[in-house]
Amino acid sequence: MIRVFSVPKGEKLYSFRRGHTEALIYHLNFNINTTYLILSSNSGTVHLFQMADTKVESQENEESYEKYYEECC
Repeated sequence: MIRVFSVPKGEKLYSFRRGHTEALIYHLNFNINTTYLILSSNSGTVHLFQMADTKVESQENEESYEKYYEECC
């Protein structure tokens, strides 16, 4: 799970899910407008997340993932 916070307030802005298996994140970078987040991991994958206008959706995804995890594990 990748979570993006506002530094001045400590408010969680976004939550993104990278995949099902555990991985080490090697690189993490924002574009100049802070509308995209890109990362690479030791699994050999690259992930691009859109941050603009996805705040509500990303929070809903995190809540459904947490509910799923509690039920299955």
